[in-house]
Amino acid sequence: MRLQFLIVLILLAQCAYALECRTNLVGVTEVRGGYAGILANLTVYALPGSGHVFVQTMPLTEIDTQASARLAKEVSCELLNSNCSGLDFFYIVEGDYPMIGGPSAGAAMTACTLSVLLNKTLYNDVAITGTINPDGSIGPVGSVLEKASVLAGYNKFLIPADSANQLALINGTMVKVDIPSYAQSNLGLNVLTVTDIIEAFKHLSGYEIIFENVSSSEVASDEYSIVMRMMAGSLINKSLNFNLTDYPTKLNELVAEGSSLLNDARSYYDNGSYYNSASYAVRSLIINYYVYNIINYNNITSAELLINETYNDILSFEESLKSFKVDHIYDLESYAITIDRLNEAKDLISSTYNKQLTEALYYNSFAQARLLTAEEWFSLTKFFSSNETTDFNSELLKPLIIQRLEQARNSLTYAKTLTTDNLLNSAEQHLSIAYEAYNEGEYVYSLFEALKSRAEANLAMGVRGVINLSAKIDSKKEAALRAINRAEQRGLLPFLSLSYVEYADTFRDEDPNQALAFLSYAVEFAGVSGLINDQLNIKSLTPASSYFIIRSPDDYVSLNHILFLIMGFIAGLLITLIRYESD
Repeated sequence: MRLQFLIVLILLAQCAYALECRTNLVGVTEVRGGYAGILANLTVYALPGSGHVFVQTMPLTEIDTQASARLAKEVSCELLNSNCSGLDFFYIVEGDYPMIGGPSAGAAMTACTLSVLLNKTLYNDVAITGTINPDGSIGPVGSVLEKASVLAGYNKFLIPADSANQLALINGTMVKVDIPSYAQSNLGLNVLTVTDIIEAFKHLSGYEIIFENVSSSEVASDEYSIVMRMMAGSLINKSLNFNLTDYPTKLNELVAEGSSLLNDARSYYDNGSYYNSASYAVRSLIINYYVYNIINYNNITSAELLINETYNDILSFEESLKSFKVDHIYDLESYAITIDRLNEAKDLISSTYNKQLTEALYYNSFAQARLLTAEEWFSLTKFFSSNETTDFNSELLKPLIIQRLEQARNSLTYAKTLTTDNLLNSAEQHLSIAYEAYNEGEYVYSLFEALKSRAEANLAMGVRGVINLSAKIDSKKEAALRAINRAEQRGLLPFLSLSYVEYADTFRDEDPNQALAFLSYAVEFAGVSGLINDQLNIKSLTPASSYFIIRSPDDYVSLNHILFLIMGFIAGLLITLIRYESD
């Protein structure tokens, strides 16, 4: 009797804990002569679990529906800075007709997932269509007018801003249609364009998610300025140490270029832009190494000796890292960047093979500069120190890295179904390197490459169909600053993310795609030290405070209140049971 009662209680508790959202999906099915709009039921709920995503569809849909569900969960959890590793998410799609394609359900799936996480109900007379991008923006879809035609009785239909004008079959003729105007005049339907899921969620639920504003000055801490000023100054001095007065006339242009870059480094330094200063100093160093090497290693034999010497220096430094001990929380970021730069140096040395003399010397010079920056980043582990020393057992990072490899692979696979952007080639290369590094036991390097791969795959989806990148850069910078701010709240100093935000500003006008790439890296890398710290249990960090608020004209009962009532009900039943058996 007691066992049966406890089982019932457990089941009741699970059901009570289940967070659920129900809404309609609007899609199309294939008919003779084209497509017709259809509706399907979407149910999303979460239960205590291990972070899995389960998808059930009836009738069966295309495989990209599963990718949309995975992305909906990731976007929602990341937007709300919610640790969803303890929840399993279930996405159930039920309809009377087979639905064509899955990406256009992404926005609705994400809105419903946000509804679950925030314990808010979606309106039953507002529908949405649109793909979901990893940054929360809503991407374009087709057949919008066909979808609108089945929404009789609905108050609003939300569509992507990039899908407001489409070709549609009107009276047997394909014409360009302004969807919002046409739907209002001919269907009596209010069609609104939305750009991101936060804007859409307000229309779908009545609740507005408001993020706190974070400026660059707020996240650029004094400690960051100190270490970057120190590094930039060191690199400038090393570039100044080259004495290239005795060089052949044919190298004049190279020397002038190195000198110009060094002047730029000094100018950035004087203006307090220390990461940019360090970057220009490194570019100056590469040219200075190159000129020096051309002068002193001007035949194949001597060049091979130089390359072997550089490679041995890399291996020697790599060997010295094996005795590394973490004695400060900031060591994690410094160490991760050190490994990243060191592996770049190794790759550059590999690029010298089977090259002509001058080209081989250039790659060697680049590798020398990369080795130098690796040593500079590692020197920060000596700058920050404490009395706590922990063995850095990178083997413990394997579960974290497997998760990030899987996320990167999923992002890349999904992105390929939506776009053919050149970024996907780079993302694929980073992912290949990440897997190779993992198999070779280079776990920190594998983690960084997986994060780069995911950042580029996500960016390829985010810029799909976007002509003016200025607004996208602003949005991505805000996301990066929020991610950095959360890391700093936990007691971390995300050097690289701060540096990438600074560096992205220099590319905003001349190369906006490059600016977006650096900002995407900044978002991904902002939490890397915290992830490593949590996985290795090196030091207890302060949980980041909430960085958004929910605003609504209506009062609502919070999830905490509901759970409190549930627990009180269960406690009351238990007390009754105990009294019953004691009698």
